[in-house]
Amino acid sequence: KLSDAHKRFNANSKLDKESRDGFWHYASERIFYLESLARANPTVGIFHLEDDVLLYRSLVEIHPILQDTAIAGTLDNDIRCIPGFIYFRDASSLEHLTNFMADVVGNDAFPEINDMILLAAYWRSFGPLAFTPLPVVPTNYPHPLRSEAGHHPKDPKVFSNRYEQFKSIFDAAALGQYLGGIDP
Repeated sequence: KLSDAHKRFNANSKLDKESRDGFWHYASERIFYLESLARANPTVGIFHLEDDVLLYRSLVEIHPILQDTAIAGTLDNDIRCIPGFIYFRDASSLEHLTNFMADVVGNDAFPEINDMILLAAYWRSFGPLAFTPLPVVPTNYPHPLRSEAGHHPKDPKVFSNRYEQFKSIFDAAALGQYLGGIDP
């Protein structure tokens, strides 16, 4: 059953529903389906992984570190969260996110909008209690953080957040796509 937020999202979304068979719309809409799954299993944490993400740790090892976290995901810069690996604690965490997405997607607040921008906007809007960035570089990463597009983070420490707890990094698309190729 579609939630009210899901219905609002579908009715107001300006995401492209034609190009690549509606890829950008469906990429964002998947979060609403995950919320539906969570409502059916309200106390179960959900890990969502895309098929080009490399995973070298057991989710059984990762879950205890994240279970106090509402949502955790991989930022590759301050304005984009790559949802290749994302964790949702429970249905209420997802409901808060999907209501935000449904509210934002219909207005013209962003010049460009997709699932990645929506998730990062959620992090910027509600902070680390609502969304915890996962480490994408180690704490002692020796180089300045700068994307190919020229993005420089406001706070570089965000990108090694909780590294000491995990003793590993998470793939924000670059590693899996480098090895497996970019989705055509």
